[in-house]
Amino acid sequence: MQKPWAKIRELAGLPDNLNLYTLRHNFASQLIAKGADLLTVSKLMAHTNIQTTIKHYGHLVQNKAKEYLDFL
Repeated sequence: MQKPWAKIRELAGLPDNLNLYTLRHNFASQLIAKGADLLTVSKLMAHTNIQTTIKHYGHLVQNKAKEYLDFL
């Protein structure tokens, strides 16, 4: 993926130090910030195991336990 990514960066005028991992990480982080659940993020990231998603992005998920308990 390095050659195609280098060409895309060049054509788009993106900085040389912008790597594909940074874009993927930002994509997942933004999804979670907007309220996406980890299963959805895992599928969109094409992770074969949700544990990968939990390991890298689980800390970004808001704890909604109190909100759910208050609802009851």
